[in-house]
Amino acid sequence: RLAGPSGSFLEVRSQGDAGRARRRISAAVLARTGTALPGVLVLRSLSEDPGVEIATGAVHVQTFARYRAAISADRVTYAGWRIEQVAQAPGSGRGPCYTHADCVAAGHPHWWPGHRRAVYAGVPLRRDPLSGNPVPDPRRPDAVLGFICPAGPPPGQAVQTVGTDGPGFQTSDLRADLDPADPLQAAVATQPMYGCTVDGLPYTWLRDAVDIDEGDPDRFLWFKIVRFDQWLARYMCFDERALTWVPCNGFHVDPAQGDPSLGVVLPPLPGSAWAQNYDQRRTGGGSFSPSDLDLDRCTDPPRCLNPGNGRTTVALRHGSYTLLCPASCPEGHGVLITDGDLTVAGSFTYLGTVVVGGTLATASGAAMTIYGTVSAARVVNTGGVLRLLPGTPVAVGGAGPVTIFRRAWWER
Repeated sequence: RLAGPSGSFLEVRSQGDAGRARRRISAAVLARTGTALPGVLVLRSLSEDPGVEIATGAVHVQTFARYRAAISADRVTYAGWRIEQVAQAPGSGRGPCYTHADCVAAGHPHWWPGHRRAVYAGVPLRRDPLSGNPVPDPRRPDAVLGFICPAGPPPGQAVQTVGTDGPGFQTSDLRADLDPADPLQAAVATQPMYGCTVDGLPYTWLRDAVDIDEGDPDRFLWFKIVRFDQWLARYMCFDERALTWVPCNGFHVDPAQGDPSLGVVLPPLPGSAWAQNYDQRRTGGGSFSPSDLDLDRCTDPPRCLNPGNGRTTVALRHGSYTLLCPASCPEGHGVLITDGDLTVAGSFTYLGTVVVGGTLATASGAAMTIYGTVSAARVVNTGGVLRLLPGTPVAVGGAGPVTIFRRAWWER
């Protein structure tokens, strides 16, 4: 049964036979998705092209964020390195900010450069070489960040130094855009490779390449890395009444209610893990329409709380896909996953969770609106309109890996 954003009630059945005796046991459990937060947009990088609209909610960007328009106060942005507003008219742009103090001085207190990033425990920090960053980093966070930080109030103390070669900056680093006044970057070389953050989370440093623009040389920077599950357990609580995650223990996107500096840039969703739990599946890439796949329905958008609503998990594997909507498609509701690119041709509205391993794009003249949670490498618009509304807590239930939150047993 559908149970709100990121939650589902599931019935688990077991049957045993011993000779002529038979026993059946059932368990009703509340399961929630611990892989992602509902109502959040997660991207590797963001250049807000004309036609790309992000109306509200929280935006997490692994490397950089470049906005063309003034950002609504209803939207909070975490960027892995820098946040910038580019000019649409002479004199209308603002330069990049590298610290929260810089953003406040620029008149944008809801921008937060994210100098620490979260990673999944069982996923290597960098499994394969990347363009501009050819050195893999096979360390698994669950192995190298398995130590315990001192209990009690911050600041936490460095409890381990695994290796004495603090990362520092390499001689080949390009630092033309790096603010030397940023203490979080300038003091990197003086910190141990492993230790505890000021709020007591185990951390390590990761050297990563930051692509600023097409054709621009990469900048190599160091980011403080913490485990997503450890951060989630400390700063986000699961509200059983609303069946969704809410800020707790001091962290809140509103500085008046908490300390946003205790947040992290969230990791892109692991599409391979989510795709293990699907209702429908296609492979090989290509084009499809709603007549080929049931994208389900929502009778009371945008929250979709009516128990009569459908909810489908569709996995599009091993290729890039184009959704064809010659005029317009019916609304979809649930979870839509692809490990390649996803392009929409026509008019389409989706309510729920969209996970795109590559590029989420709209074709010329197309219009796509997504209410809920979106994770993609990048979003682009080629002559259409792409509206993302991550601030809407759409009910989609548990998808992908889930954790049993509460159980109630009965036997028959």
